[in-house]
Amino acid sequence: MENTDTEYTPSVVSLYAVAPASRTRAARFTYDATSGVQLELLDPDWGDLAQTYFEEGVPLDREQRSVLPGAEPALFMRALLQPVNMSYYYFVDESASDSSR
Repeated sequence: MENTDTEYTPSVVSLYAVAPASRTRAARFTYDATSGVQLELLDPDWGDLAQTYFEEGVPLDREQRSVLPGAEPALFMRALLQPVNMSYYYFVDESASDSSR
């Protein structure tokens, strides 16, 4: 189920990599108001994109800027889920399956 509320902020977003014969969870971003955004690299071979986004920000094409997790953590988490054309990667909101909420 897709949440279209602009105020909705996911607490868990995973990055998946798609290889010819498999699907791999490469990284996991978690967010809460106290700790901010945390990045857990799960597969170092496929996690480079997550590390780059964490360090350099997620591009916001409409605003012609990038959003950094330390500066705007809630917007960063929402930006991960914006539609983007990527051949080998996709982001999934896994907040509903987060047992720490």
